[in-house]
Amino acid sequence: IRTKLNSTDLSNFIFSQLDKKLEVKFARKSLPIKLKSNCNLQSKKFDDFWINSSKTIIWKNDCKDLVIETVNKKQKKFKIFDNPVLNTSLPMNFKDFISIEDVIPGKKNGKNFYPLGDEIFINQNIKIPKNLNLVLKEKQKIFLKNSSTIVFFGDVKLNGSEKNKIFIQGIAPGYGSIISLKNNFYAKNLIIDNLISPKIEGLLFFGGMNIIKSNVNLENVTFLNSKSEDALNLINSLSDISNLTFQNTQSDALDVDSGSVNVDRIFCKNIGNDCLDFSNSDSDINYVSTINVLDKSISVGEKSNVKIKKLDVDKSEIGIAVKDNSETNIELANIKDTSLPIAVFVKKNEYGPAKLTINQIKLI
Repeated sequence: IRTKLNSTDLSNFIFSQLDKKLEVKFARKSLPIKLKSNCNLQSKKFDDFWINSSKTIIWKNDCKDLVIETVNKKQKKFKIFDNPVLNTSLPMNFKDFISIEDVIPGKKNGKNFYPLGDEIFINQNIKIPKNLNLVLKEKQKIFLKNSSTIVFFGDVKLNGSEKNKIFIQGIAPGYGSIISLKNNFYAKNLIIDNLISPKIEGLLFFGGMNIIKSNVNLENVTFLNSKSEDALNLINSLSDISNLTFQNTQSDALDVDSGSVNVDRIFCKNIGNDCLDFSNSDSDINYVSTINVLDKSISVGEKSNVKIKKLDVDKSEIGIAVKDNSETNIELANIKDTSLPIAVFVKKNEYGPAKLTINQIKLI
């Protein structure tokens, strides 16, 4: 039974919209899925739909963001579009992207690819194939423009030094983004600057950097000037992080959706929404420092379990928010100039109550 419940492939579905109709096509036979809008529509109430086959639905919802959910509550987010011919092709296939070897000069040693030159310009969607690993050295810089996306299937090894960091930067026009899928992602002394969320029709990613179902090791990594909903989105990954910094983000800094994260130190400054946002995940954090966060410094939801040894919050709208059957334990919290230091509540009735334990707290 468990195998059957886990068998639903969330890439199995096609969505197209024409006027007030949403057409859903099942690429192959599947268990039922639930469809719901992912917009905060205050004035109207829209019912969720359960469907078990290809179907056309009256979609009076102006929302373009869609969430599909399986019977065992796995979720995936999509962007839907008005399409006069009701597009019947599958969303853009990452594997059809051109390989980095075909557009960037470099040397290959076994499975490792070493781009040549200190400055690498990318203006189109490219991929690093599964049988190839990208290796960057000190001082190398990748510039992304024209809304280009790099998709990593192979492993990523970005090994900068304290004095000569590696840069990945979005530049005008269009900037760029990163998606990493089912690989090993290692980065040390790296600066990520000016990235947007991917512009890929039929799929919805929220991060400038999106790492999915991967083993992640980040050390001394800084995210600057994020233009996306999440600067870094870790999805169903196992992550080991040391010294992670976010500064001047348009919206969230770190969003963890499923998986587990072990963190030494995280710093957030001038964050447009949440510093840390956890959903359906387990996280163990040694130290968090936040300064000037416009919404929540720590947001824990959807049956997450988070442990923090020390938390320093300075100027946040909400210090710690725990909701929806989540549990958070904090040994020491110092919260200063914050409108609402603590909030524990139920947002989604299907999850139930949450729990927050703080051993020692100082409010200033």
